[in-house]
Amino acid sequence: MERHVRNALNAFLKKIPNSKFVPYMKGEAGTPDITGSIKGRSVWIETKTETGGKVSLKQKASHIEWRRAGALVIVTSDTATVKAELIKNNLI
Repeated sequence: MERHVRNALNAFLKKIPNSKFVPYMKGEAGTPDITGSIKGRSVWIETKTETGGKVSLKQKASHIEWRRAGALVIVTSDTATVKAELIKNNLI
């Protein structure tokens, strides 16, 4: 269930110093589920079910736009992927 993934991610994200994350509830179709910032870098997280789930064409287009604007966009079904991407980008 995607909600389970989001709940686990929110618990993990709350523990990161100098960061702020919130669910993104309104906006354009395709906008990632969680938005936030770490050390001044915009981070957008698209959650999928634990079995994977597919990224829609609108989501792919939105992710491209956010990346062009300098955001880190992560598509994930688990906390480990988010942690690995944040480490890779020197955010934690």
